[in-house]
Amino acid sequence: MSAHTHDSGLTRPCTAAVVALLLATSAAASLAQAPPPATAPALAASASVAAPPGRYALLHDGADVLDTVTRLVWRRCSEGQTLTDGRCTGTPRQSWSHDELARAAPRRETAWRMPTEQELLTLVLRPLRFPDGRAVVDETHFPDTPRSNFHVKETGNNPSIMPFVNFATGEAGGRRPLVYHVRLVRDASPSGAAR
Repeated sequence: MSAHTHDSGLTRPCTAAVVALLLATSAAASLAQAPPPATAPALAASASVAAPPGRYALLHDGADVLDTVTRLVWRRCSEGQTLTDGRCTGTPRQSWSHDELARAAPRRETAWRMPTEQELLTLVLRPLRFPDGRAVVDETHFPDTPRSNFHVKETGNNPSIMPFVNFATGEAGGRRPLVYHVRLVRDASPSGAAR
């Protein structure tokens, strides 16, 4: 007896289903091996990490930066560093006692102060972690930022815990007093121009 004489009608649909499955699997394998399209966004290791154009404006010979969205003025360099030819040189200071932190802001002008956690988090760019380990801040306006913890203004809830924002991960937290970096901030003048 031949297979053609006892065809129950299942052979053709099953064969068609198997062929369709094989074709779909083959197409999926080809797509998986194909390089991504040229238009796919990628963060190259050499690409500069920057905020959207117009977000920041340099002030005072480039030593300070105005955030045009939050209306805050930031020091470009971490405390302990000096701006030289557009780069923050020197060693960013990390050893701060509670008293030194309280006095850090008035050293330059009475307007400079420690940022709050929410203020410092406005400097964090997305994605939170870059594949090559760069700091998660705008590198053009905040060059040579340490990929580490930065002090934020204490809330007073627990004096044994010092709050911070980490510029390697973009996350905020708090720990027992440790050594963190400092970046000072001040408010722009009420008229809209930076002081």
